[in-house]
Order: sequence, then C-alpha cells, then structure tokens
Amino acid sequence: MENEEEVDAIGLLSQNLDVDLIVDLEDLSIIEAVAKTENALKNSKVQKIWFKFPLANQSGNHTLFHPIGSYLRDKLRAREIIRAMPAQSGGWIARLK
Repeated sequence: MENEEEVDAIGLLSQNLDVDLIVDLEDLSIIEAVAKTENALKNSKVQKIWFKFPLANQSGNHTLFHPIGSYLRDKLRAREIIRAMPAQSGGWIARLK
C-alpha cells in the first residue's frame, strides 16, 4: 500500500491540475513573481497551489522557471511546503502542509 507522500508525488507527477488555488505570475518581473509566490504561501489556507506562468519560448525573454523553482526549493528545505513539481503546461505546483 502506498503512503501519503507517494500518493502525493504521483498526483503531482500526473499533472493533476485539480488545485485549490491558481496564482497567475504571467507578465510579472522576477521580484514581483517571487513576492506574489511568498504572499500566497504565507496567507493561503489551501493545500495545493499552481504558480502559473508561460513556458519558455524562442523570444529569448526571461522565464520564471528558475527563480520560482529556487524559491520553492528553499521552502522545501525549510519544511514550509511538502512538495513542488514543475507543471507541464507552465509554472510550478506546490503542496502545502
């Protein structure tokens, strides 16, 4: 029988976008996007958040993938969130405690 952590990982990997909250980070600067991500993590009483932004394209414009991923990785290390996985359609999905 799978434990809760394994079930959670499978759910995130399957791209189950049945999330409790979508935080749209499109068209924000890195600083604004990280601040909005931080605010959502601190103030949300939900369990699963999709931090949504477009995938990288050929335009050469910056992407939020690395800065938001790094921020979420820091939150994982601090045990403030349970899991974070990239979303295939853009962004990151995070599971909160």
